[in-house]
Amino acid sequence: MLWIWIFLSGFGDSATDGTDIHGYFGKGATIICSYSWASTNKKYFCRDPCKDSKDILVKSDQSPTGRYTLKDSGEGTFTVNITDLQESDSGIYWCGVDRSVKDTYQKVILTVSKDPSESITTSTQPYKDIQTSTDSHTITPAGHSESPSVTASKTTRYPSPDDITLSPSITASVNTTVYILYAVGGLLIAVIIFAVGLVTVHQYRKKNQDIRKLDRLHAAQSKQR
Repeated sequence: MLWIWIFLSGFGDSATDGTDIHGYFGKGATIICSYSWASTNKKYFCRDPCKDSKDILVKSDQSPTGRYTLKDSGEGTFTVNITDLQESDSGIYWCGVDRSVKDTYQKVILTVSKDPSESITTSTQPYKDIQTSTDSHTITPAGHSESPSVTASKTTRYPSPDDITLSPSITASVNTTVYILYAVGGLLIAVIIFAVGLVTVHQYRKKNQDIRKLDRLHAAQSKQR
């Protein structure tokens, strides 16, 4: 029975082509790999050529590091999540299953590009998250033996006009401007009133001085007579 199990573990499925996965810069991708006869085997995700440990990005028996996580369901699939995609992430990857005779692999071709919707318009409006995913189909490379099922999903953020609200900072700025206008207007009115008062007082004093001069002149003329 042991030899039968080893035989099935190493040569279980036929080979098929790889699956193309497309992701956007700064977003995330989810890759679901399938396997058979390997519920307790170690799983790993590596970058081509996947020949030694330096090519392995994450393993099921190790704590996740960096932008890669791997979770094994134990029921025929394990999931690899990649966050904060970069254009340099584009390339060929392999979902690997540790086997007693020969490891089996599933090919993933990842392409990362800039989101065209973000390069066209820029908005400060609130956003709603919409989850989308790509259809999956089987993949495996020539020279390897496993038929996988790989899917990728991403979250796209779209502006929601219904959620637009006025920022508290903008409201405060408007209120401050109104107060300043009122203050300037009041100050201007006060200056005008003060200036009119000064002119009135000056004219009144000048008129009194003229009257006094006339009185003195009349008094002097009367004495001369």
